[in-house]
Order: sequence, then structure tokens, then C-alpha cells
Amino acid sequence: MPLFACWLAATRAGADTFYISRDPQTEEILLWQNAPTYESPARYSGHDIDSFVIDAGNGDDTLTLDNSDGDPLRSDALIFNGGTGNDSLVFTGP
Repeated sequence: MPLFACWLAATRAGADTFYISRDPQTEEILLWQNAPTYESPARYSGHDIDSFVIDAGNGDDTLTLDNSDGDPLRSDALIFNGGTGNDSLVFTGP
């Protein structure tokens, strides 16, 4: 299966939040950007993503990687560019 890249940029100035998890039924990557997790996420193909790049820009940005339902991304696929500010990377799950 061919690999591909996914690139996301912040859509607003200031602090951004990104929450990534895995759908245990479809094995898709689920992404909530600046949205609560009860809203519908963006969905991306699972482990066939070669790189998943997030350019958050300026502000105090937070990326949460939730592996409660399995690893959403291959271990070498995620690149988080927080830009300026006090950025956070949060891991949840086992």
C-alpha cells in the first residue's frame, strides 16, 4: 500500500488545540482541531500515512496524542511544529 503525507496548519492566530486518536473499528486516525471531542473529527487513513505534520504557528498550542484504542500513528510519522509560545505535547492512554 502506498504511503502518503498529511500536512495541517493552524487556522487561527493564537493558541490551538489538536487531539489525535484512533478509531478502533476502522483504524482511521481521528483529529479534532480547535474543537471538543464530542464533535465529529476529521478522519485520515490509518498506518499508511508516511508523515503527519502539524504546523501550529504562534501561541500556546497543545497536541494530545491518545493511544487508548491503539497507536493512531506509526512511531516515526508525527511531526509537531509548535511555533513560538509555550507549547505542550500530552500523551494519554496505556
